Amino acid sequence: SKARVRTFQAAEAAGMVWVCLAEEPGVRPHLPELDDAAFRCILCGPCPAEAGAPRLIENFLDVAHLPIVHAGTLGVPERAEIGDYRVEEIAGGLLARDIRVFQPDPDGTRRAGGVSYDYGVLAPFTVFLRKRQGGRCLTILFHVTPVTETRSTGHFAMFMNYGDPAEDAAAVDFQRMIFSQDRPMVESQRPERLPLDLAEELHLPSDRLAIAYRKYIRKCGLTFGTA
Repeated sequence: SKARVRTFQAAEAAGMVWVCLAEEPGVRPHLPELDDAAFRCILCGPCPAEAGAPRLIENFLDVAHLPIVHAGTLGVPERAEIGDYRVEEIAGGLLARDIRVFQPDPDGTRRAGGVSYDYGVLAPFTVFLRKRQGGRCLTILFHVTPVTETRSTGHFAMFMNYGDPAEDAAAVDFQRMIFSQDRPMVESQRPERLPLDLAEELHLPSDRLAIAYRKYIRKCGLTFGTA
């Protein structure tokens, strides 16, 4: 009985191995793009950061930073306003629909315009965004694996229903560039552990999703990487 190792529930999806550490099998986060033949999956990672998983997740959910941190690509400071939106609870997570953002080159045609984002929380450290313009759709699944409470590794799975697969390497390079802009911002945030007391930090209307995320992980009983 001693000559054996402990095993865990595991499955492959979106090019990643998902492991459930609990005794009872958990429900793996799922996106409809996984089963849609119109989409191809492009992997990007690992992306290490000296930051806790909750901080990295909240940065991903922070729509208002796009025109500032990613000026010239995902927004412009002169058009930094974020359209009003609401957050709803879905099975096991959160969803914010149709968040409007102005971008200088949203589809690679060098024509500025507004785009619509959906953001969702599937699990405490698994989130996604869905960016639509016309019939083109880009969905990015972002999963963070904690290393310690203040060190993490991110993994991206990008789903696209457009473009030439021969240019997928450029999509990976672009995503790595975006993450390289996010990393110093997140690594410099203090306190390092995400405060769950909303009175600890200043929040704006555009932070509705971040506020909902903090309430969500508190409700989940998550304490790892939080304060």
